[in-house]
Amino acid sequence: MVNLIDLPSSIKQHIISYLPQQSVLNLAQTNFEFYQPCIQKLYKRILIQRDPIVNSPSDQRLSDYVDSNHTVVYALHHKINEGKVFDKSEVQMKLINLRLQLLIESLKFNSSLLEHVEEIHIIGKDFEKDLVFVDNLKQLVELVSTNNLSLRTFFISDINLRSKIDLAAINVKTRVLDDTFDDQIHFIHGKSIEELIITDSCVISSPVLYIPGWLFKLKSLILPNDEPNYWKFVHQVIHNHPTVLSNLKTFKLVINHEELSQNIELVKLINWAKLENLEIVIGSPNEQEDVLAILKLIPVNDCQKLKKLSIVQNFVYSSHKSNEIFDLNIFNFIRGLVKNLQYLSIEHSVPLFGDFDDGFDGNYLRRMKLYETILPQILSTATRKVTLYLPNLFASLSSYEQSMNTMLWNGCKCTHCIESLGLVDDYLMHHKYYDVRLQRFKDLNSSHFFNIVANYLSLRLISRNEYFTNLHLGHFPLRQYSWDYHSLDRLDFYHPLKCYSVKVIDLGEFDGEDDNKEKENFRCNINSFHYLKGVPLSMSHYFDSIIIKVLKLDRGNAEKRFDEDQKDEMIINETQRQSNNMEAYVFNDGGDNESTHLNINRVVINGIIYTMDKELNGTHCYERYL
Repeated sequence: MVNLIDLPSSIKQHIISYLPQQSVLNLAQTNFEFYQPCIQKLYKRILIQRDPIVNSPSDQRLSDYVDSNHTVVYALHHKINEGKVFDKSEVQMKLINLRLQLLIESLKFNSSLLEHVEEIHIIGKDFEKDLVFVDNLKQLVELVSTNNLSLRTFFISDINLRSKIDLAAINVKTRVLDDTFDDQIHFIHGKSIEELIITDSCVISSPVLYIPGWLFKLKSLILPNDEPNYWKFVHQVIHNHPTVLSNLKTFKLVINHEELSQNIELVKLINWAKLENLEIVIGSPNEQEDVLAILKLIPVNDCQKLKKLSIVQNFVYSSHKSNEIFDLNIFNFIRGLVKNLQYLSIEHSVPLFGDFDDGFDGNYLRRMKLYETILPQILSTATRKVTLYLPNLFASLSSYEQSMNTMLWNGCKCTHCIESLGLVDDYLMHHKYYDVRLQRFKDLNSSHFFNIVANYLSLRLISRNEYFTNLHLGHFPLRQYSWDYHSLDRLDFYHPLKCYSVKVIDLGEFDGEDDNKEKENFRCNINSFHYLKGVPLSMSHYFDSIIIKVLKLDRGNAEKRFDEDQKDEMIINETQRQSNNMEAYVFNDGGDNESTHLNINRVVINGIIYTMDKELNGTHCYERYL
């Protein structure tokens, strides 16, 4: 029998690559044979952030090991079982600084460790307010700029921190431009640059007539999220130098009916045959027909190398109907690009609190069928397994108030959910939210609450506001984000939910009628601990019902024909039924059938991960972790 220590070095490194951070540290101390490969793994990708990571369970068969991608410098893990949640920012920052200083000292003591560092990411806000952290980061930059030859990325997500740190001396393959474009590109040593990220603050005031040669060799070009700045770059740079797009493997395309002619021209300039990673930001709030027309201009037959696709709804549509039409349109578009896809992300844009003009009129069941049935059918035609990210699908679904009421009062009846959702039910009776449009506090209902929860669950993923696209979502571990049940600052909404010592129905018949009966500054005792202990797991039980249908494990009535309830022509029409030969009786026993097969290996819904596979008998199975 071959011992682990006797395996070839390449195999040992491959095994170690799946180990979480603490296990790598432990293994490095057991034997000198393991020390070097473990050290290489520990220093290869360094991630610095405030929030602790979510560790994938060690006892699951289908773990995706995403928490093994990076060595993470963070503060304290929340200890839910012990009732400990660490929310105090100053305490967290002290520990982060101590760990960062230890990292710097180890690199100074043994400079050969710098040879292993390929990526450094600093993700999060407000780091610039801590002067000790800024000083530590400057020391780290000085170290890698003078000693590191293998560094590919030194990325800082927050512009306020980037403004305090000079990265110009570091020779990296990814460069972020914040200031005047014309000034920066001529002072950058661009020999090794493969990716250029243009931020919203980058100034392009006039047509750029000359650009250095390295820009024509770019493999990735990420333009601003802000649409006026996006189109300014297109007008001032790309139109004057269209060959900048010739060698790109990664690009972000913004579609907006207000820039219809520019969109058409830009689509023609892109070298679609080379693209491997594409994000499409759909920025039209009303003119969906124009957007659909532009999508049809994309030569899907030329996109044979496309592996990763991200679709972003950039505007909030005012009704459920518009959101449902958006899904139908993008699903039809994805159908033409699915052949070689390995990664798909779909992000919706939903107003905070989820209030839509058509209120109760949305078709929740039809929306669910799109994701439970139609999308898996589309992805089943891909030649390889697909990883599916739905970073805020729950925020969109939470806007259907009747369905959220059903989940709250008639949903999962396990012991955990009875306690957790019971607490939510009582919570709703004692809180109100601030309506900006009406400028007064209004009653909080289940839809409002679950919309907030959905947004906080989404923060477990590193968002496009932090990393500029959704093409990276599988690269970073999940964050253990918490919510104190009241403040909404992290959602950029600065009116906290208001507590009442009495039930809001006892304050008056109408919203805001008799708020003055309430004691000033009353604050209930529901906090981050209750959120982390109860809400994510309860939400995962709701998501389970979606995944079970995706996997066809919802056997239901085995005497029904497969097509008996498929009467909605928008879901399955007669042509589809005939072409797919759906005449036979098909039972949802968790296996493939003649028309479709499971082609999804991983689904992430609002930061909750599901990994999927098959048992030896062909039955689909899944595992999730929080």
